[in-house]
Amino acid sequence: QRARVMGKASMNTTMVDVTDIIGVQANDEVVVFGRQGFEEITAEETEEKSGRILPEHYTIWGATNPRVYR
Repeated sequence: QRARVMGKASMNTTMVDVTDIIGVQANDEVVVFGRQGFEEITAEETEEKSGRILPEHYTIWGATNPRVYR
């Protein structure tokens, strides 16, 4: 299921609202761009919806920020 990105992404942080996704759990797979099953999110769609170029999203993902589940 698609979820809404909350605000603009900073250089190494993207927040996504999964509140209304039934059954979502910590450690579920997340696809920011690419394929999962029969669905695909293109790099271009990611750039268009975020207003940022793709390298700004993936520069240091996972390297400096812990994941926070609430």
